[in-house]
Amino acid sequence: MTDWIARELTGVLKRPSGVTVLLDPDCLIDKSAMTTISKTCRVIRVEDWAGLRRAWDLDIRRSSDERHTVACVSSTDFAIATDLPWDIENEAVEVVRLREPTPTTPLDDELTSAVEPDSEQIVVELLEAQPAAPTDLAGWIETASWWGHVRAAIAAAASPPPVADTAWHVWERLDDSFRSWLRSSYGASLTSQSAQTPFAALHQVAPRLARRVEDGSKILLVVIDGLGFAQWHPLRQAAGLEVIESTGSLAMIPTLTSVSRQAIFAGELPREFARHLRTTSAEERRWRQFWHSRGLEGEDVSYAKLLGDDTSPIPELGRRAAAVVVNAVDEILHGADVLGDRQVAADVDLWARAGFLTALVKSASEAGFETWITSDHGNLPTQASTVPREGQTVEQAGIRVRVYPNAALREQAAHHGECWDPPGLPTEIASYYPLFAKGRSGYHTGASRVSHGGISLDEVIVPVAQVSA
Repeated sequence: MTDWIARELTGVLKRPSGVTVLLDPDCLIDKSAMTTISKTCRVIRVEDWAGLRRAWDLDIRRSSDERHTVACVSSTDFAIATDLPWDIENEAVEVVRLREPTPTTPLDDELTSAVEPDSEQIVVELLEAQPAAPTDLAGWIETASWWGHVRAAIAAAASPPPVADTAWHVWERLDDSFRSWLRSSYGASLTSQSAQTPFAALHQVAPRLARRVEDGSKILLVVIDGLGFAQWHPLRQAAGLEVIESTGSLAMIPTLTSVSRQAIFAGELPREFARHLRTTSAEERRWRQFWHSRGLEGEDVSYAKLLGDDTSPIPELGRRAAAVVVNAVDEILHGADVLGDRQVAADVDLWARAGFLTALVKSASEAGFETWITSDHGNLPTQASTVPREGQTVEQAGIRVRVYPNAALREQAAHHGECWDPPGLPTEIASYYPLFAKGRSGYHTGASRVSHGGISLDEVIVPVAQVSA
């Protein structure tokens, strides 16, 4: 194996477990390199899509070998991570693209390591790898994950790359299609039992995890308030999390904490807690009631809510079912009023590397818990628009949604947004009539604000993943 390949694969070869997908479209890994790699880990080489699918489903997933596995993919069809099937991209601990190095100058005798593509190049490649037009929830989850990669790549740049405008035009077309699909399919999706979407909507998370507990597992559910796919992809890397299983889920609409996060812990749709729709004060009680109905109570169940900063202690976990709400990302979102998405990306990266989340997951793993991470809603960088002057006629004036006490008052403001009473929301019982901001607009003036409450792809579909540290 050549020295430069050895340098490129240093981190890969030191990994003790999990699965790394090594993309080698230029066929740089020769027989000698394969032999060297196989001395430290299990190596599976595949040459096309069918071979990758077969190896992943029949060999890798079913293997009892706990050693680190490297799936070396030599097909030109796989040049970047998002070229991979969605489940493989998300289940792999790491996806590495092998690139032949270039000299630093013509006079240098030594070759540098592979040149990492800049943000512009990454976004261009991601746009070229856009998934097929979605027709169902599974397709929209795949698209939301893909778009999260695009948005994260744009936000990682010091200043928006020129291709960012193109990317957001793609988003506009996607989001128009998503909102149309949402209006026609959201209700049916709330009760979906598809194997492709095991956590179709957030109120299904607790009931499905309860089945794991019934089978003898101990579970920790970490709800990172405000976490969208655009933050999840870089967060899991920065926090050093191994993703065991990954998918997405529909948030409750409107995508507000008091509505959607409460549904997670209640294991029920918002119509079942109409009296507490405007507050999170009943969350712990609902979480404990949920487990009480399944035979767990007292020290078997725990709930904690904290910021997740340097001073936040790792909470003590219940013996069977634990929940931890982490507010760090949501606090970052609401403080990003200078550089918007770029500020969020930088702050989330710093928070992830500070170590609270890693320590929490590690502590849970050592105590024998399965750890699942999800979010109550995503977020969207918005553009300023007209702010209606309505005084007390509007009950809740958010950046992405305004809530009115009756349909007549909402109708008077209908030209400022989209009227919709989503299934599962106790609109009449709770006197809760939402008006959603259109497109990327927000009910604010001045600079871009990163917020939530609306019905965009970014806000509605959130990650759900089982992880370990």
